[in-house]
Amino acid sequence: MAVVSFQRSGDAGVARTKYNGKIIDGRRPIKIEIIRDEDDEPQEQPKPRTLSLLERLGDPPVQAAAPHAVVTPQHPQKPKQSSTTKTPGPKSTQQRQIAVGGRRRTRKGPKRVRKSREQLDRDMEDYRTRLDGPVEFITNGR
Repeated sequence: MAVVSFQRSGDAGVARTKYNGKIIDGRRPIKIEIIRDEDDEPQEQPKPRTLSLLERLGDPPVQAAAPHAVVTPQHPQKPKQSSTTKTPGPKSTQQRQIAVGGRRRTRKGPKRVRKSREQLDRDMEDYRTRLDGPVEFITNGR
């Protein structure tokens, strides 16, 4: 059994006409059922009335200030289906949002060991002696 969800209902109809009843793996025909979720379909919104030129150029209408009221969001409830009909429905197509916290700073490794003044002087002397050595100039084979 597999659950497939389509973005457009027309695509589901095309898939059903194309694959319903076709024999798979040499044994059984595919049975395709279309289950629609009426809540997911977008409802058409009425077009806003076109304003006349005077309405567009005139002063905006003043609205009375409404008293502050606590509004609780109302979630639409799906109608309950009878328990006698058991048809497997598609699983929720809503994606979970993963909380992404701030980036944590990672340690780069152990701190450097502080060099003493004598060690720094020795390093500087070694560097200068390497520079004072013979210098070779590389030419283009001439």
